[in-house]
Amino acid sequence: VAGRFVNCYSKKDWFMAMLWQVRQAAGLKLNNAQRPFAGTSPIDVPGVENIDISDLVEVQSDYCDVQGEILERVRLGHPAY
Repeated sequence: VAGRFVNCYSKKDWFMAMLWQVRQAAGLKLNNAQRPFAGTSPIDVPGVENIDISDLVEVQSDYCDVQGEILERVRLGHPAY
């Protein structure tokens, strides 16, 4: 894949955190069950840029309102440094 691979995440996304807790409490054993939901933490994968957007997103519905700010933050269209 050409270009950049960016993982934006929010540690404040209470909805996704709640889903994680429900899944754990229910004892659901899915693939990689010990991993948090996507978008709630950085990932440790070579070549992936992790960008914390916790100051912008507290719940999933916030993404609609701040997508322009997120694209500015990830410097869409600019090379990686």
